[in-house]
Amino acid sequence: MTPRWHTASVAGAFSIAGTSGAALVVFLLYVPALATPFTGPKESIFQLAAALGFGALLLLKSATGDSPRPVVPAGADHHPPEPQPLTAWGRPLTVGMLLVLASGTLSAVIAAQTPPGAPYALSSLLRWVALCGIACGVAASGGSSSARTGLFQAVTAAAAVVSVIGLFQHIDLFRLPIPVISTPGSTFGNRNLAGEAIALSLPFGVGALCLAGGRWERRIVVCEIALQIVYLAATRARGAWLGGALGILTVVFVGRRPWSRAAVVSWVGLGVVTLLVALLPGRANPQYAADTKRLAQGFDVVETSFDPDSTALRTRIGLWRRSLAMFRSRPLTGVGPGNWAVFFPRFAEPGATADGVLSATLAPRHAHCDLLEWLAETGAVGLGSFLALAVGVTITIRRRLASPDAGRRVSTSVAAGTLVALVGASATGFPLEMPATLTLAGLALGLISSNDAGQGAGPAVRWRFPDWAAEALTVAILGIAAIGAEERLRGSYWLGKAERTLHDDRGPLGAARALFALERAEKATPGTFRVALRTAHAEFRLRHTIEAIRACDAANAREPFSPNSWATLAAVQLDAGDAESAHKSVAWSLELLHDYPYALFVNAQATDALGDHAAAAAAWAHLETLVTAPGVDKETALSARELLSSRDARQPRVDQRAGRP
Repeated sequence: MTPRWHTASVAGAFSIAGTSGAALVVFLLYVPALATPFTGPKESIFQLAAALGFGALLLLKSATGDSPRPVVPAGADHHPPEPQPLTAWGRPLTVGMLLVLASGTLSAVIAAQTPPGAPYALSSLLRWVALCGIACGVAASGGSSSARTGLFQAVTAAAAVVSVIGLFQHIDLFRLPIPVISTPGSTFGNRNLAGEAIALSLPFGVGALCLAGGRWERRIVVCEIALQIVYLAATRARGAWLGGALGILTVVFVGRRPWSRAAVVSWVGLGVVTLLVALLPGRANPQYAADTKRLAQGFDVVETSFDPDSTALRTRIGLWRRSLAMFRSRPLTGVGPGNWAVFFPRFAEPGATADGVLSATLAPRHAHCDLLEWLAETGAVGLGSFLALAVGVTITIRRRLASPDAGRRVSTSVAAGTLVALVGASATGFPLEMPATLTLAGLALGLISSNDAGQGAGPAVRWRFPDWAAEALTVAILGIAAIGAEERLRGSYWLGKAERTLHDDRGPLGAARALFALERAEKATPGTFRVALRTAHAEFRLRHTIEAIRACDAANAREPFSPNSWATLAAVQLDAGDAESAHKSVAWSLELLHDYPYALFVNAQATDALGDHAAAAAAWAHLETLVTAPGVDKETALSARELLSSRDARQPRVDQRAGRP
């Protein structure tokens, strides 16, 4: 039988790999060849790290309990380390997390009884389970001083590298081979997501500074924190600003650590530099001409946060108002976990274009407020469980702060700061849906639930797993996580290849090549809406009517309120000579999105074919107004202009800009 001290050592290695390793990799990893080059690989690392955390917990349980000491050979001058019993999570924290999982499961089961079901419920709930796995990885490390210090340093170093890359993008001195969604997005592609990750990492930097051993180590940590703060200012992510400020203030307030005069002066100087970076606009570049937020003066960015006529606030309020309407439609258990993106188009009108909440080229996947999104998805029951978790976290933090150990108090203040930063960023963003911020939240929960919890943290766990059961379960969990990660990455790779092919070659050869890639994407990740929609586009180009209709039906079964898939179905039906069916399909598309250029284009041709020339003229007139109407986004206006230029075309074509999630 494997010695228990050896099993505990393996568990410790698993916990380090699943925490510090994940903190490094999840910040830095991206794969440009994927359809989701940033969130896809980070999500895989997040789930693999969670599996390692669960494995570490299981192995540790197999090594604890009322067991005899390991036998020490004669003449040995030391004893192998004997693992200590793992202390359970504080009861309020455990109850809160179990209530969140139970309410989400209940909502998913109820939503699954009626179409369209809950197609994304499993992935949504697994995200919460993985959050627990990350926390288990930290807890399995035992909360030792070396483990805490290594974890703080890993997070701080990774965040500093992200900040350096982002600052290089901000000053625009030379180009980096990173796909750009919004500059400076660093290794996240999007400055808002990067800003939220940095905001949650700042408390770890303060913790690393508090636990730093020598002068040079402290100086290095100070430089890393300074880089993060300056980069956070450059992102102009206002929700991340709020979260980062609240997180640092929480660490300082909860930790109650005295600071020297030199330290105070240094922080004031850093604040001045940060303010200048936040106020000065980014370097002018024609590539970013449409990025008004990047090129605006700092005071204007702050002012738009409170101006109801600004695009940012108008869009946020529009999303929140419709999320509340979604909640009111099913107030008790909600529409189902992960279903916010599925149901949102049903609530987008009226005023979708004016409020900027939905267009032909961009559909929101999140409410930009985690609490509202969870309320809409799980209803009042889910909201109650969410608040119970918040209460459990607060009680557990207060218990740990009563510990006489200074290192434990530092780790508790870091965890409190990270979780408060999470709450601040969640007010206008969705950090509970992103892998990097979820990883940091899991690390924070692990810091307050590790087995050094001290007074009032709960009784020691007396039961344990047999060695063979722990090892078998560990292998199974790791295997399932690895297989799932490989399938997701493989599906994303083939989908990205197909989309690039469709964009680069708009002829039949490009469609045929795209279908080859889409078949492999479907095999890797069956039932994906985005794969089904692109398959419909490719089949339509090849004039494969039956196959195109089948692909549209698959997309509509997954997300029945998507105006893009219904407009594509209408175009296919019209091309096949079924104007009546095309008119019905496109009418539903226009009900979901009134100002949809491609749907108006197909509707004009369908009604004209049915002999309703007045309706056709009205559709053409509506399309013409989108070219110059105020409040219409540039992509919609450009699409309308292009479609009007092809008014005399005999066959409808697919708008390649449509359907981008």
